[in-house]
Amino acid sequence: MPLILFCRTFAPEIETDNFLTITLLNKLKRMKKVITLMLALVAAMAVNAKTVETTLWEGTYSDGVELNAETVATFKAGDILRVYVTVPAGGANFKIVYKGAPDWSETTIPSINDQWPWVNGGETYKDFTLTDADITALSGKNVYIYKGENSTIKKIMLIRVLVPTGEQELLDANWTASWDAKTFAAQSGAKIGDVIRIQYTAYKDDDTDWPWVQFHLMDGSGNNLVDAVAASKQKNSVTVFDYEIETIDVLTKIQTGGFSIKGDQFTLNSVKLLTYADSYDAVSVTIGKDGIATFSSAKHLDFSGTGITPYYASQVAKGSVKLTAATTTWSWQGYILKGSAGTYTVPVTAQENASYPDPNYLKQQVGEGTVTKSTSDTFHYIFAKDKDGYIGFYKLTDDHTLGAKKAYLETTEDIAPASAAARVALVFDDDTTTGVESVVMPSQPAASGYYDLQGRQVKTPTKGLYIVNGKKVMVK
Repeated sequence: MPLILFCRTFAPEIETDNFLTITLLNKLKRMKKVITLMLALVAAMAVNAKTVETTLWEGTYSDGVELNAETVATFKAGDILRVYVTVPAGGANFKIVYKGAPDWSETTIPSINDQWPWVNGGETYKDFTLTDADITALSGKNVYIYKGENSTIKKIMLIRVLVPTGEQELLDANWTASWDAKTFAAQSGAKIGDVIRIQYTAYKDDDTDWPWVQFHLMDGSGNNLVDAVAASKQKNSVTVFDYEIETIDVLTKIQTGGFSIKGDQFTLNSVKLLTYADSYDAVSVTIGKDGIATFSSAKHLDFSGTGITPYYASQVAKGSVKLTAATTTWSWQGYILKGSAGTYTVPVTAQENASYPDPNYLKQQVGEGTVTKSTSDTFHYIFAKDKDGYIGFYKLTDDHTLGAKKAYLETTEDIAPASAAARVALVFDDDTTTGVESVVMPSQPAASGYYDLQGRQVKTPTKGLYIVNGKKVMVK
């Protein structure tokens, strides 16, 4: 380069040639910058990538393993099919093919030129990277993996490398720890599957003096530190520590309380929230032993496939509340949930996929708060169980503290039954009811009489649901 500049300055007779040479070199420089930038981007993608491992089959099989079409349909180009095997000392071949309609004949997977790949002896695994051609060929087909002689298939896994679909830097400037903590606000946009990537540099080189780094999740108050996780400790180098959000409990803490990084003898360089194609938002839903509960959330939820049915109060009348089933729920609305007792992870859905409950007499109580007592024009009912075990709505005559994620009923008319012995009945639109104590024939007498769901006494009951002695009775 100096020689070319020298010639251009002192030998004008070769100005044109030198100018072309310099121009070419400048272009090469620009190309180099572009290539460097591209390599940097590729490297960044590789660094931020995460590996998702799914076990498709595990056991001990002396012949072969079949992966059905439903499983194969989840494969994508770039996925790695990893087969763990035990092979004798001399090594063995393994056969991997696919079969499908109409004749179910064995066909070689396109990217595997030799359908009998060789595997060396010992406890090992063999990787098969799937191509676009493979995915096309495997559509609707079953994959078969057969063992080699005297060999055993132990496990089959699908390995998928994901690059982030989104990235957010949470650290505003480098921060040096000195036995204190750097606090990060609640991350309401965090999802299960996201990764919090912490990059720090240890600055002490004394062999007896190691950096002390810890990552903490915080509770909803933002004060108490819980679930301390020790990060890797490597002195005199840049260290990257990944924390993947894997459970609803961890997600809730990060969404509501945030997290902190604390310790000594290190400098934080970067704290990123990385999101991936498989990341998803969710909430935790608990149903008690009675199998029914009120619920509300600040998010839209999809209950399909959870075993839980949500209902909203679509109609009220004297002595009864009609409950209409839904699959998805709206945020800031009250619902009644029915399902087996337990705690469930329910995914968040887009607003446009949820059916708006209109009208809905159930009101949300997303955060703990006070439900005021009934007045002459606004009546509030709390969902509860009385001493006789009847679950239903009871009118508030005093203010009541209601827990978070609950719901209560609000009407402009008093729907309490006319009879003090009767209760407000829950009438589900799928023809199920709660609190049915017995089934009787109309000829059976009732000491205190029969009352309909509006609280009116019925002298001669016909087929249907009635209140007898304060309990629901089905008359056939």
